[in-house]
Amino acid sequence: MSTPCKAGFAAFPAAVVSLFVVAVVATSDDARAADAKDNAACKQAYESSQENRKEGALIVARGKLRLCASEACPDVVRSDCIGWLAEVERAIPSVVLEAKVEGQLAMDAAVTLDGRSFATKLDGRPIDVDPGLHVFVFHKDGRAPIEQRVVVREQQKSVLVSASWDTPRAATASMPPAVDDAEGSSGWRTVGFVAGGVGVAGLVVGSIFGVSALGADKSASRECATSTSCTQAGADFAQRAHFDATLSTVAFVAGGALVAGGAALVLLAPRFRLNSRGMNVTSTLTASSPMLVVSGAF
Repeated sequence: MSTPCKAGFAAFPAAVVSLFVVAVVATSDDARAADAKDNAACKQAYESSQENRKEGALIVARGKLRLCASEACPDVVRSDCIGWLAEVERAIPSVVLEAKVEGQLAMDAAVTLDGRSFATKLDGRPIDVDPGLHVFVFHKDGRAPIEQRVVVREQQKSVLVSASWDTPRAATASMPPAVDDAEGSSGWRTVGFVAGGVGVAGLVVGSIFGVSALGADKSASRECATSTSCTQAGADFAQRAHFDATLSTVAFVAGGALVAGGAALVLLAPRFRLNSRGMNVTSTLTASSPMLVVSGAF
């Protein structure tokens, strides 16, 4: 009667050992599956992070490099990712956002970046962004949004991007001070001498371009045997001669007009009353309309 009991007790340890072996095998299979999954994630992060870097998406690349630089990844992958992570950390730029209302800091202003919510509190701390052109829009209750377009380059840190809401101040009108006839005459004479000097300079410029046009024309004549037979150099000389001749004509016409206008201002100065401090002289030199514009308080 004792033999069956002994057989039962002998079978119990064997069953326990079998269950332990099955558990160990199952755990090993789960571990291998987890390792394979981790290795696949490491490889994917390793490869795609470089594509993100090329596209300028450095913040996304940084997240992936942190993954493949972890101890869960193979050493050969970790080694590259650790080095790349340091490079990306240095390259990522940052901005500091600042908003003011009537000269006072407005920390409760909100900011969107490229159409997406970016900051809801402006505390002066730098915020990482990808390099490139960004559109920052500052929002404040009761105020119109302010848009700022900023180019942020790699490795730039704490680039200040600011907005200010200020009430425009009304401009104060002021009357020009009165002057006597002697001051007015002196102002006109000054304008006349200035205009005459500019006119003389125009005549000199016209002479220079005239000489250049003659030289280019002679060179074109040597290179062009007939009107239909001409080398490339001859064509270039002819084009240059035409261009220089045009400039010479414009300079002569403008210079002559300025000299004549300046002389008239000097001769007629006693007849005019002018506040010289409100005087403005503008000369316009174009191919069709050389002009001398004089304005002031009369």
